[in-house]
Amino acid sequence: QGYIFPSQGDYNQATVGGGNGDYKIIVLSPSSVQECADMTYKVFYLAQKYRNPVILLVDGLLGQMAEPITIKDNPYPNIDNSSWILNGAKNRASRKIHSLEPNPSILEERTLKLHQKYLEIEKNEVDWEEYNCENADYIIMAAAVADYRVKNKSEQKMKKTSDSEITLTLIKNPDILKGLCDRKKEEMLKQVKHDRIIVGFCAESENLLENAKEKIQKKGCDFLIANDISRKDIGFSSDYNEVTILDKTGGIKKLERASKNEIAREILKEINE
Repeated sequence: QGYIFPSQGDYNQATVGGGNGDYKIIVLSPSSVQECADMTYKVFYLAQKYRNPVILLVDGLLGQMAEPITIKDNPYPNIDNSSWILNGAKNRASRKIHSLEPNPSILEERTLKLHQKYLEIEKNEVDWEEYNCENADYIIMAAAVADYRVKNKSEQKMKKTSDSEITLTLIKNPDILKGLCDRKKEEMLKQVKHDRIIVGFCAESENLLENAKEKIQKKGCDFLIANDISRKDIGFSSDYNEVTILDKTGGIKKLERASKNEIAREILKEINE
């Protein structure tokens, strides 16, 4: 518990999805033991509402904590699962779970149906909480929601037409990192406490340094950690990483390939100097 190896598997499922990304998972991440209890209700509610796997992602430190909690009433409504629940075929036809569909047209229909469900989840359930950011000395934004989402979802399956291509219109999701940096600038103008350090991350598949320089200017953060995701020996599928640290004054420092624990320590050391 708390070691990086099992947590990498949890993180991969939480961000990529089940298997090789064959399906998506709703993830709730509590910050306290009380939130663990509260979110347990929500986990079961969302799992039944969308008929989709839901993860309650708890880190090792929280898993070792022991503290009193209040067991509250379930605040969520009951879900009518009578049309799909597997509770014994009494007075009704049996129900089957299909893990693989060999018929391409039926498989396509099921895949499109799943995609529509994921769009609905993204629209209704994306949630984040800002807590004590104003009093924080450091804010490290190591992950982010998707940059864009589909503007207009289709309520029905989109039929194949004679057109050789299709156009989907995407709209931007809120930029949480930039919002925090903009607030810091406003506080500077008002001469309010603004000495906290904001650290952003970026993942690039090409022109790493050029894109990172552009991003730190646009976001306005104090430091930006640039990751090269084109390499197979570092990053998501490896226990090692290699990053470049940029700061708002134009400084650049490359951290050569090392274990992720070592990279994390060096990043903290660099932003603390």
